[in-house]
Amino acid sequence: MPIEKIDIKHEDSATNIIHLYRKDNTNNKEIFLLLPALGVRASFYTILAEQFAKNVNDIALIDWRGNGDSSVRAKRGVNFYYENLLQDIKDVIDTLIKKGFEKVHIIGHSLGGQLGGVLMGRFPQIIHQVTGIASCNVDYRHFGNQKYKVLFAAYIINIISTIWGYYPGQIFGFGGREAKGLMQNWSKTAKTGNYNMPQAYHDDELLMSQCTNPIVFITLEGDDMAPSAPAKAFLNKFPNSKHLEFSKQNYGIPNLNHFSWVKRPEYLIQYFMKDEINISSY
Repeated sequence: MPIEKIDIKHEDSATNIIHLYRKDNTNNKEIFLLLPALGVRASFYTILAEQFAKNVNDIALIDWRGNGDSSVRAKRGVNFYYENLLQDIKDVIDTLIKKGFEKVHIIGHSLGGQLGGVLMGRFPQIIHQVTGIASCNVDYRHFGNQKYKVLFAAYIINIISTIWGYYPGQIFGFGGREAKGLMQNWSKTAKTGNYNMPQAYHDDELLMSQCTNPIVFITLEGDDMAPSAPAKAFLNKFPNSKHLEFSKQNYGIPNLNHFSWVKRPEYLIQYFMKDEINISSY
């Protein structure tokens, strides 16, 4: 399978590598861009990307700033925010368009679905659909009997990030080594459900409410990190949204959870092949 590596350099000189999986050397005009979960390297999705390119369409993988191929590492004195991640992904999309692609579809896992939705609100003319998997609005109020656990985590993560100068997620079992500002943004959303950040030049809540492009969120039975209620809460920010839930039985994984679906993507790929995930055709 043809895999092309594309070096990318951002305005602040940070670098990264796009991994482009091509379908049968065809000259496709559509591209799917997969955005990872918090703290997860793009290489985690290699099996998904290979099967997706074989059966569906071209797909690109990219690491978040601070992970994998990114030249940046979070530490005391090296800080970045959601806004930096959004600008980075816009650079990736611009690079893909220069490669000849005309339509970009985002597949976002967890944080990737959230920021994919925010970015589509800003650029609906170039991002045609977002499909979020195991993704949701992290607003604590939508987590039922787990809501105070989420709220407590938001405060603790904010305190730890401020004291350490970065967030050592590998120690606490949530996320990876993350920037202080990024986790402060996460904590703000967990407390309020609002994606407008002080670092942004946009009213993202307004832009999402005005974006009529389709967004689909898929929740997974047994996924306590992104259950249906908070997923629907994010979808409610958009006028043209759809919610699907995959069961353990249908997916064929008894231990289906926030991460296990990635290594067994056949069921998800069947949905894309049948075009059942799309709300509308383009």
